Amino acid sequence: MQNFLYKFQKFMYGRNGIDGLGIFLVILSLFVKTASTFSRNFIAYIISFLILIFAIYRIFSKNLYQRRKENDFFMKYYNAVASFFKSSAQLSRERAQVRPTHKIYVCPKCKKHLKVPKGKGKIEISCPCGNKFVKRT
Repeated sequence: MQNFLYKFQKFMYGRNGIDGLGIFLVILSLFVKTASTFSRNFIAYIISFLILIFAIYRIFSKNLYQRRKENDFFMKYYNAVASFFKSSAQLSRERAQVRPTHKIYVCPKCKKHLKVPKGKGKIEISCPCGNKFVKRT
């Protein structure tokens, strides 16, 4: 077994290997393959096979510069989408934690979320942007 691993490491030396785009392509291929199985669509099956072939090609490619460019382009958009969903999930989690004791308002000027204590009646809320507005807590 050690001999096989050594030979595989030697074979993979100087090759791209698996990266973010490669993982995404393999998962996309599996998803499309599963969808094609349920829908019995032969074209989707071929597309999933082609995606998998492209992922394998990228993994074994020795053109590191081009594969890095492709991965950087993909990761730029992937990270933007992932950070949007992470921030919205984190905001929801924070709101759930403070809901019993605080009320959250949005500043009409800068759209910043402001947390104020509940049960204080009508109060004037000051935003860091300088905007002031009156709300009931």
